[in-house]
Amino acid sequence: MKKFTTLRTDSIKYNQPAFKIEPTSGSIEPGASQIFEATFAPEEVDDFSGLFLCKVFYAEKEIELPMSGLSRRPLVHFSISTSDYLSRRYPDYKMTLPSGTRAIEIIAKGINTRTVKKIEILNPTSDAYQVKWHRVENEEWKDRSAETNVL
Repeated sequence: MKKFTTLRTDSIKYNQPAFKIEPTSGSIEPGASQIFEATFAPEEVDDFSGLFLCKVFYAEKEIELPMSGLSRRPLVHFSISTSDYLSRRYPDYKMTLPSGTRAIEIIAKGINTRTVKKIEILNPTSDAYQVKWHRVENEEWKDRSAETNVL
């Protein structure tokens, strides 16, 4: 590889190049062909570019193969067990929920008893995240009441 760059970070200082070609060398018999495998395996979120040069002996000049790739990850991962509540709720349930909504069910063990549900948030990037939770208190949520299940 002759050149390797990243657009957004300096990850090339700390990580291996995101591109490789294998095999890196060899011979090709007359009338035969060889398949080379190009791999893109980034270790960071960024926009990558690289330039490979292939020297074919007895050829007038090297063959240039520019490569580029984008790597993306979710901004944040939530690690929490979800409930099947949405599929087993009351048949006459009228409230519509956005598609893709998943339920987290917290079952209270009694009145004046504390119930805790732990939520793990994983930051998959190399940058620190600042986190702040707040309760939504707008007109849309004021008329909603909690639904209770008696077990």
